[in-house]
Amino acid sequence: MREVGEELPEDYPLFLKVRSRYVRIRASGTTIYTRLTRLRSACWLARRLFGKPLKELSRDEWEILSSELYSMYSTKDAIVSAIHPLRLVLKQLGYDDREIKELFPYPSSVHDKMSSKSSPPHVPGYILDKVVFSIQDDMYRALFCLMRITGARIEEIVSLKRENVINDEDSVYIRFDVTKTGIDREVPINWPEFSEHLKVFMA
Repeated sequence: MREVGEELPEDYPLFLKVRSRYVRIRASGTTIYTRLTRLRSACWLARRLFGKPLKELSRDEWEILSSELYSMYSTKDAIVSAIHPLRLVLKQLGYDDREIKELFPYPSSVHDKMSSKSSPPHVPGYILDKVVFSIQDDMYRALFCLMRITGARIEEIVSLKRENVINDEDSVYIRFDVTKTGIDREVPINWPEFSEHLKVFMA
């Protein structure tokens, strides 16, 4: 939580209130950790999309954020753990129950809509690389390169610390401590075509 206060000072009061709610209803430590991690990811996503904290988002921007989040998670459990803290945030921000349900319906409510969608078109890797390499901000470009190379999810990326980047004589690799399976993994990142864009991690 202290790290959130340093990284996301505008959103920190929301984090404290959400955490307090989970503690009050005696949610398990795992549930609290998972949901706050997903809330942290949503905060970073809002900054990437709109350049502002959650409390400053307009109704239309919440719609966009909602769509992005539903596309990120594939299981009902993951969706619930991502949207539940955001429903609590919207409550804090003065949204009524109807608006909250419209913005973040639970999986059973969106099942038909999700199942009726056709599979997204396949995007060739070289097209993805062009998009990633065109990002102007060095840090964001490096983060998306890292996602492209490792296949890591956004919450895995935003939870990385400097000590997770290991540079030895043979290679440079990232150690992921927060993973979907709960098992640590290490991924080499010294790919020649990406090295220039990842230099912020290798300094």
